[in-house]
Amino acid sequence: MKTLQKRVSQFVEKNGVEADVAHRLLDTLSELGEVAKEVLKGSRYGSKRYVRTESFEAELGHSH
Repeated sequence: MKTLQKRVSQFVEKNGVEADVAHRLLDTLSELGEVAKEVLKGSRYGSKRYVRTESFEAELGHSH
């Protein structure tokens, strides 16, 4: 866990995104919501089997 905390601290410092815990949590939840939305769209809101989309990959920061 300490290694992960150190990596997060380094990322925050390097990218100048320092924020209090509450706002960092809200930002994380917001990003997770965007990923969840792409999963919903990829399954047509549960009406079919999920298929990964380019939009989902983009939300994860993957490029083709």
